[in-house]
Amino acid sequence: MKELTKIQVNKIVSDSLICDSMFGIDPGISNGAISKSTDNRVESWNMEKVKNFDDMNDFFKYQAEICKLPLAILEMITTFPGDAHNIGKMYGLQKLKNHYAEIRACLKINSIPYIEVMPLTWQRYLKIHIKREDYSIRKHRYQDIAKDLFPQIKVTLKNCDSLLLLEFGKKKLYYDPLWIRQNIQTKKIKRKLL
Repeated sequence: MKELTKIQVNKIVSDSLICDSMFGIDPGISNGAISKSTDNRVESWNMEKVKNFDDMNDFFKYQAEICKLPLAILEMITTFPGDAHNIGKMYGLQKLKNHYAEIRACLKINSIPYIEVMPLTWQRYLKIHIKREDYSIRKHRYQDIAKDLFPQIKVTLKNCDSLLLLEFGKKKLYYDPLWIRQNIQTKKIKRKLL
């Protein structure tokens, strides 16, 4: 039998102790997606398919049943001070924040550990962020990057960010498992003492 290298052992240990299935969640209502990686198999669902709370909860309930050690990497919603002056944009951001809160609630209800990560954090970690880049250009560039990283799946403008969140999570799991452990948020169940 061939002997395992130290790198292979590290990967096996970090994967098996922390998670066996990883989700990348881009919380956009109409242009977001959920991507999942399990044993080198990648799947992706557009957020439009799990738009309401009940559908989303059913989705995560099923995932919690079939995954032994799931972990979700959830992109945080960010607002900028300049957004407050645009009433239409603030309305859209509030809807997005409500949707984001529903995703977090579904993860907590179904006891799926998750890590919230700022967009700039994962983009800089993957070294793909370009300052002041036009949104449309950035989305197309991210789609091209995701196509190179995940040739086994159809990469679209809707699922490219969730796939890149997966890549971020996988790299963090492999190279910095302590960061993963320190940033995991789980539903805390308080038990009464007898």
